[in-house]
Amino acid sequence: MKVSVIIINYKTPQLTIACINSIYENTTFDKEFEIIVVDNGSHDDSIELISREYPSLKLVDSKINLGFGKANNLAAKYAKGDFLFFINSDMIFIDDSIRKLYDFYIENESKLQLGVLGCKLEDQLGNINNSGGGFPLVNHDIREIYIAVAERFLKRNFAPRDPYDFNRAFFEIDYVIGADMFLRKQLFERAGGFDDHYFMYYEESDLQMGIRKLGFKNYIFTGTSIIHLEGASSKSEDNGRISNFKRITLAESRNYYFKKNDRNHYTKHIIFDMVLNVTRLFNRKYSIRENIKFVKQNIKSY
Repeated sequence: MKVSVIIINYKTPQLTIACINSIYENTTFDKEFEIIVVDNGSHDDSIELISREYPSLKLVDSKINLGFGKANNLAAKYAKGDFLFFINSDMIFIDDSIRKLYDFYIENESKLQLGVLGCKLEDQLGNINNSGGGFPLVNHDIREIYIAVAERFLKRNFAPRDPYDFNRAFFEIDYVIGADMFLRKQLFERAGGFDDHYFMYYEESDLQMGIRKLGFKNYIFTGTSIIHLEGASSKSEDNGRISNFKRITLAESRNYYFKKNDRNHYTKHIIFDMVLNVTRLFNRKYSIRENIKFVKQNIKSY
C-alpha cells in the first residue's frame, strides 16, 4: 500500500462524502491507496451516512471528540500505507493529486530532504487559498497585533506581500497547513506524531517544527491543486464569530505552543498577553460571562 488518506469527520457527513467522491473520481492509484475516516464523536447520522455510501471504507468510530491531533494519531495506527496524507473533510479533489504528490515525493525525497509536502490550495473560483506559512513565534505574534491595531486606527492596509511564488514548481515553507499534509508514515512516527496536548490549532506547526529539527524540510508542490472550502469543516454556530469554546481552545494552544517552541520569549508573551486580557474583558462580540471565562482559562493555561 502506497498512501493512506486520512479524513477526520465531525458532524460534516455530506462534506466528507463529497470529499471521498472527488478522491475516487480523480485518483488513478487503483488499489495502491486507502481512505481512513475517523468519526470524531459526532453523535449524529455521520457514521450511518458514510458507511451506507461506502460500506467497505475503513471507518473508525471514536465515541468522543478527540480533537484534531489525537484523531489523526488514531487513524495513523490503522494506516497501511507507506505515506500518510492528512486532509480536511472540506477538500474537493479536481486532479490526480495523490499520485502527483507521491511521484514528486519519491523523485525528490533525498535531494530536498523532504519532510511534509503540501500542494496549491484554491477556493471554488480558482483563487489561491492559505497553504501554510512561517512558524508562529512570539515576536511575530506581537508584531501582527501591532499591525492590526495600526490598520484599524489609520484605515490603511499594512499587510506584507505574500512571500510565496506559486509560479514556481515548488518552494520551501516552514509549515504546510493541516488541511493537506503528505509525508512518510515512518517520519510521522519518528517525530512522535501530533502532540496530544493540543486539542485543536497549532498542532501542524508543532509537528513540522519537530520534523525540521530532525533535519528535514517542508515544501509546497504547485504541480497540482485541491479546492479547499476553507472553514466549512469547522463553521461557527455563532453567526459569523467563532464560539467562545474555539476562542479559548485557540488561546490555550497558542500558549502551549509558545511555551514549548519559543521558550526564550515566553515571558514576553505572557506580559503582552496579560495586557490584552484587560481589553478582552470588553469584547462586545461576547457576553461579559464569556469574556470572563475566556480570560480565566487563558491565564490558567500560562
